[in-house]
Amino acid sequence: FFFNYFFINYYFYMVDSMSEIGKKFKGTYFISSISLTSAIAEFGITSIFTLFLLYVLHFSIPLAAQTYAIYFGFAYILPIFVGYFSDRYLKKSTALTIGLVLMKLMKKSYHLHVLFNQLCFKILN
Repeated sequence: FFFNYFFINYYFYMVDSMSEIGKKFKGTYFISSISLTSAIAEFGITSIFTLFLLYVLHFSIPLAAQTYAIYFGFAYILPIFVGYFSDRYLKKSTALTIGLVLMKLMKKSYHLHVLFNQLCFKILN
């Protein structure tokens, strides 16, 4: 949130202080600031994920690197295959319905996970 707030304020500051030529590209500056924010967040998540694997789950460095590579490899390559499959074999409405159902199931499973953790905490204490 802080980065988005900072870069959006920086964007408006840049637009106000630009010359007439620079104001023609204000959309480009806005999109660039959002892209930069996204990149900073992604690097933060990857570093936290690696530290979590090393210090919380006590993975060795090679195993943490391998787990990181497999996870983010799937995160980048899976949308390409799923997009090809849905474009080739499913209609738009069917793909959207499947996506909405999966999102709803994931949300429900998260709430069940939280409830299960609370229940275990009460039983153990």
